[in-house]
Amino acid sequence: MENRERDTLSMGGWLFADLMLALAMLFFAANTIGTPPAATPTATPTATATAVLTTVPTRTATPTATPTPMATATSTPTPTPAPCQPQVVLKKHELHVAAGPGGADPTAEQLSALFQPFAGSRAGLLLAFGHGVSPATGEALAARVNAALRATLPAMFLADTIMEPFHYLDASTTGEVDFHAYFFSTTCR
Repeated sequence: MENRERDTLSMGGWLFADLMLALAMLFFAANTIGTPPAATPTATPTATATAVLTTVPTRTATPTATPTPMATATSTPTPTPAPCQPQVVLKKHELHVAAGPGGADPTAEQLSALFQPFAGSRAGLLLAFGHGVSPATGEALAARVNAALRATLPAMFLADTIMEPFHYLDASTTGEVDFHAYFFSTTCR
């Protein structure tokens, strides 16, 4: 019996080896990329002309007009300069006006003279600093001067111009006003 077991074991080993060999061959056969067969040239029929002689009465040839190609001039477009791309910026100017006569608010004439160099300009933002002995008196002065500027120079200080009143504590210069004026400046980029 011992031989029989040994024969069965050895046969099983060979069978396993053969099975692995068969699977390997199937794997290689399935993954082989073949090249398609070359196309065989086929003959294409060609027409051949055969001359046939016949007698034709003589005629005179009439000329026919053949079109002649005409050269047309194409113009290359000239580059046009880019239009102005407006760039709006606010430019800051620091200004100072003295108090009016007798320490009163600055007059309309003083304010007009102060902002004369900016005639034709439009203010975007105006910060007014009224000089006073207390924050309340300084801010009240600045608010009154802002209102006077809107009335005196309406083309410069429009309804959408931001005007803010602030104070500057200084008892010796009561009635004076400092300005930080920001005017629109439009330039081309």
